[in-house]
Amino acid sequence: MTFWSITPAMVTGRSLTQSKTAIADYAGTAGTRRIENDKTHGTQPGDAPLRLLLGSAAVRAADTVLESHKSEYDKWREFSRRSDF
Repeated sequence: MTFWSITPAMVTGRSLTQSKTAIADYAGTAGTRRIENDKTHGTQPGDAPLRLLLGSAAVRAADTVLESHKSEYDKWREFSRRSDF
């Protein structure tokens, strides 16, 4: 079963995309908001989580994947710890 997740970029990415070039003539108006965006982008209340699962089928599918990954991780845990270099 394939399931899709919503990433923050899908939800918020385009709304705060800015030009890399700031225009001095706008520094006192739009430039003020531009600086504010740089400080708040990605930290607003309600920002989408990294993985947003919608519906019980999505939760079950994610649980299955996570259990599989945890099982694999547990098999190699001690070997990984002993592999420092």
